[in-house]
Amino acid sequence: MASQIATIQEIIDNDSLIKPRIIPTSTDTKKIAAIAPICSEGDASRACTLQDVPVWVFHGAQDDIVPSSYSDKMVQALQDCDVYVKYTLYPDVDHFAWVPAYNNPALYDWMLQQQRK
Repeated sequence: MASQIATIQEIIDNDSLIKPRIIPTSTDTKKIAAIAPICSEGDASRACTLQDVPVWVFHGAQDDIVPSSYSDKMVQALQDCDVYVKYTLYPDVDHFAWVPAYNNPALYDWMLQQQRK
């Protein structure tokens, strides 16, 4: 695993096309172009740290593992901090909201439009 991480880091460090387009969907990093959290609890107290990072939040309204109220709270906190945020709440989806999210071509189009500032 360490060698794969080192290889990824080398690509990021040396590829001018990839470096400004890092978009994690479920990890936390400081060098990101945008984030697309799915069924995430998030930390609303840190929302303002994302002022320069576009966010697209996905959650299933029927999620009984991580209730969508977590995303509701985070989206409100992001909006309160003037963070650009989109929110897709799937009404008939449970915790597996990544299935419709990753099957949504608009997510990939959105990701490709983002660049780190």
